[in-house]
This record gives sequence, structure tokens and C-alpha cells, in this order.
Amino acid sequence: MSDNQLEQIIGKARRLKELRRAKERVRQLERELRGEPPRPEEPTWVPEFLRTQVSSGLANLTSADMTYYAMKSDLAHSREPSINVSTRSLLAGGPRAT
Repeated sequence: MSDNQLEQIIGKARRLKELRRAKERVRQLERELRGEPPRPEEPTWVPEFLRTQVSSGLANLTSADMTYYAMKSDLAHSREPSINVSTRSLLAGGPRAT
């Protein structure tokens, strides 16, 4: 397909979109002339994968989650500063102690 043909197709698509928009505007003006209430705006369409998922309750904790929370709790109550600092930095995603 040549560039010229592509430009023609794109131009026709744009004109069609403009005509559809103009047709809807004419319908809206006709409704206003008749005294009808304005039609509510339709919500913007959002693809299914972008819609928020509604959960039915609390998320289930895995054993890995429980281990992480137990370690974090133990460190919060630890009295040894050297272990506390290096392990805390690991849990926080910071640099590793060498």
C-alpha cells in the first residue's frame, strides 16, 4: 500500500469521525429545541484489564508473608545494633551489609 493510499484512508476516517460528531451535535440541538432534558453523558469506556477488581474480603497471607512479618517484629524488639542495622537494611530493600 502506498503512502498516497494511506493518506486517503486516514483522511476519510477523519472526515467520517467529524461527520459522526456533527450528526450527534445536530441531534443534541434538536432535543434542546424540543425542550427535552439533556441526555446524560456516557462514561468513558475502560478496557476490562484496566478496571479495578473488587475483592470479596481480606487478602490471604502466605507463609512467606508471615516469615517476613515475624522477622520484622523480631528485629524491632532486638537489642543487638549490628544485627539490627544490617538486617533492617535488607528488609527495607537498602544496600546489603558486607
